[in-house]
Amino acid sequence: MLSKVDQLSLYREALTQAVSTAEGLMRRLLQAARSALQERDARSSDYHERNQVSHALYALMRHEDRLAAAYPKALADAIALTGESGRPLVRHGPGLRFDQIERLDDNQLRDQVELARAHQGVQRAAQVDLGELDALISAAQGLQYVQPERNPLRPDAYLRALYDAVGTTQVGADVAMLWMRHLCDALGEELGPLYVAMSDRLNASGLVPLSEQAPGMSLSELVEPDQRFGDFADSGYAAGMEVVDGDGLLTVDKLRWLLSGDGGASQGATDDQAAQGYAAEGSGDSGFRSTEPGALKDLGRSTQPGALTGDALRTRLRKDARGVLQVLALEVVELMLKHLSDDARLLPPVQAQVRALEPSLLRLSVIEPRFFVDRAHPARRLLDEVAERGLAFDDVSAPGLGNFLKPVQAVSGALTNMTIDSAMPFEAALSALQKAWRDRAGAPADPRVQAAAALRSAEQRHLLEQRFRAEIVAAPDAAQVGAEVMGFCSGSWARVLAHATLADRQALADPGGYRAAMRDLWWCAQPQLTRHQGARLERVLPELLQTLHKGLQELGWRDAPLGVLTQRLRALAEAAHPGLGFIAPNRGDETVQPLGHAFNWPDDLPWMTPAERNLSHYHTTLQAAPNTRLATGAGPGLPAPPSGTLELRSWVDLWREGYPSRMQLIWATPHNTLCLFADGQGQVMSLPRKVVDAAVQHGELPVVANMPLVDAALDAVARQAMRNSLDVVL
Repeated sequence: MLSKVDQLSLYREALTQAVSTAEGLMRRLLQAARSALQERDARSSDYHERNQVSHALYALMRHEDRLAAAYPKALADAIALTGESGRPLVRHGPGLRFDQIERLDDNQLRDQVELARAHQGVQRAAQVDLGELDALISAAQGLQYVQPERNPLRPDAYLRALYDAVGTTQVGADVAMLWMRHLCDALGEELGPLYVAMSDRLNASGLVPLSEQAPGMSLSELVEPDQRFGDFADSGYAAGMEVVDGDGLLTVDKLRWLLSGDGGASQGATDDQAAQGYAAEGSGDSGFRSTEPGALKDLGRSTQPGALTGDALRTRLRKDARGVLQVLALEVVELMLKHLSDDARLLPPVQAQVRALEPSLLRLSVIEPRFFVDRAHPARRLLDEVAERGLAFDDVSAPGLGNFLKPVQAVSGALTNMTIDSAMPFEAALSALQKAWRDRAGAPADPRVQAAAALRSAEQRHLLEQRFRAEIVAAPDAAQVGAEVMGFCSGSWARVLAHATLADRQALADPGGYRAAMRDLWWCAQPQLTRHQGARLERVLPELLQTLHKGLQELGWRDAPLGVLTQRLRALAEAAHPGLGFIAPNRGDETVQPLGHAFNWPDDLPWMTPAERNLSHYHTTLQAAPNTRLATGAGPGLPAPPSGTLELRSWVDLWREGYPSRMQLIWATPHNTLCLFADGQGQVMSLPRKVVDAAVQHGELPVVANMPLVDAALDAVARQAMRNSLDVVL
């Protein structure tokens, strides 16, 4: 049996071998794509199509060498996304985004579907021969069971590398799309034999494949190519794109038609009589005046029994729908809410409240079929608020969950039994809900606002400090004052100057006299200048030390130890004037800490006063929460940690003050040096941006959601529409 070291060596050799053969693979793909384009050019009878194909063929031949040279590096980069930790490459982010569909014209839409079919073909063609390689790679990684998503040589890596290589040519989107279609067709034929050869080599080396599958594993892999091709490039689709059960009504062309808002009148989708009928599906005039924001208790009184819900309501609305637009809107809302309420990142009680909003949202969809497109629509905002705030809770015993759920239950119940004849009921419900949450929080001051102000102040000081540091280092006599003095001035004292400048409200030329003190310090540090001015040295030095202590104390340091600096000045004064007694006796706090211990700070991190650190709960390092659902990567239905920077509104699991905490990135300073996180109760924590990005990059920060949940649910609707479209000729 191979040792773990030998297994890891085989794993690395397999990756190296894949990269070394990538150029040959790419040349075979190019040859196949060139032949396919030539054949298509020869049989095409449409002038415009032939012109487009000829242009793509000529461009392909011109860029062949560049593509062949770029592909190995692109594949190496795709493989490196997993690293030796085996962090999943699988992306659960969107392929075709919901908000992109409206912008596609007929040709672009057809290209998207054809490319999706090609991607599906790549995945399916390779799937048969991929199983054994997954088992061998998992064994080489030292895993306990087969984890296919941690195999960096899966088809999505080769597809991503294709996008990256094509992107280096800077060709137009139409040309890139034609290339990718035929390159994907060829890749599907090449990957199967390639995987068989890889498996044979690993088997011949004595590696024993694992046999046990990951428990509960259900992958839905998505290639997420770069955005360099505009609307076309973000169109990767993966294996497991089977069409789910249903009537297949919602295809991408019909979804685009719905989103564009065209054809509503011609289809009879909205008329006053129909609108009134669907609005009355609730309990009628419930006594709640929808034009008033209202209090939550008033909203709750409006609930009356008798409104249709669940399957009965869906069946009634579909039966009575007037026109395709209303039917499409109903299907989009049903799919969106199903994806949202089934999202494993939401606790079951929160999922239940999302489902409780369905009756009112379905009735709204036949009145305003595109409400979910408008982010400012009260119903969309209400759904966003419930989903995003609900994501803050990762356990049913989490504090504050009850205070979150009770107002939502009251609002959803009221809306279910209320007349829905416009957006007004949702606007009132949203106002009542937000007011209830604020009242239940009961905090006199929002800690998020105070923390943001503290971080903004720290960053401003940091930027000003950097400017002062550069001026100090560039001063003509900087080299004459010695390393200890220069280190103090360019570090701690530059911070004092920045702090005093920002705190100054009188526009003084030298706030606190700290620039003058620095000039005196430099003079005292040069014995060749003080040797003949003993009287001045005797007068200046004690005052200087007092000013230095004062400046540091203004930054929050009460005792402000200056041990090394004071000792250095004492030595310089004794050397220039032996026997002079104007230096104060050595104080204990001057030797307790060296000069740099309390005041020196990494140049690329903003220094913060104790008050600022307390307000923002500032940490310079990050400890991820252990034993969380995402601690070892993406679980079923959950996103893998993304590569790169963490986006605003992303939710993460981390360790805060000794306890695991679900927190959201709510704000970053204007120059993006500091990040502010908040949990569901409004409690905050701040970190340097570089610390956060490094943790995300290395898979050390479990990312629960890197986009709003409603956006993700709508993107899932777009993917469902694409799945339905694969069996339809557009």
